[in-house]
Amino acid sequence: MLSLTDESSSVVEKFLEKTELPLPIGVGSKTKKDYGVRGIPAGVLIDHRGLVAWRGHPGSGAWVKMIPRLLEAARLDQENWDPGERISALDRAAAKAKKGEMGSCWSEIGRLTKKYSDDSEILPEIEAFRDDFLANAQKCDTRVENWVSSGMYFVASEYLARQIKVYRGVPMASAWNQTVRAWRKDKTIKKLISIDERRVKATLLMEEGQRDRAVKILRPLRKDAAGTELEGLVEETFERATMLPG
Repeated sequence: MLSLTDESSSVVEKFLEKTELPLPIGVGSKTKKDYGVRGIPAGVLIDHRGLVAWRGHPGSGAWVKMIPRLLEAARLDQENWDPGERISALDRAAAKAKKGEMGSCWSEIGRLTKKYSDDSEILPEIEAFRDDFLANAQKCDTRVENWVSSGMYFVASEYLARQIKVYRGVPMASAWNQTVRAWRKDKTIKKLISIDERRVKATLLMEEGQRDRAVKILRPLRKDAAGTELEGLVEETFERATMLPG
């Protein structure tokens, strides 16, 4: 957490003599316009991609409710994998996997496979590492299958779009890309994506404390979702929104 002000350091120092603020403070900031600040105090919550996830009065507490979801999104984006103890030849590949650099890890596996293609001791270890890598990556498919089974194609497509970048160069990334493209060409799935996207938007508005805007989206969405896999989920979201204080 960081506090920014367009005041000078001397003004801030006098303020801190009277008020203790457990945050680092950047003085002389020129970012007010960049973040659309119209009143003070103003808060901005930035997600792991560097995008603004929320803005408003920090005292509202709406941003606090969003943190668990944003942390989960960051975790899903960082598909890191700890392969455990491996032979020294795999140190570099293992390090990349732990950092979530899955595309680079796959490239390293390919390089090692060629380098040790005639080594009867090391090659089996590399192949085992490769198989474990692919097995771990298949967890992405499991997540997607769970979302799709509930009609949550927007959530699934957004997730796959991120994983395609994380696993760039890995065969399954190409398959995921083809899957997303096929969804966008399917009329039924395109409808579900649209419905799910609006449901997600309404959910985010609820988290931000904008109950009325969420209800405004969800009320007509119930009709669009009727008879689809998303009908129950949209109804549930609508009920939660209407129970919130106005």
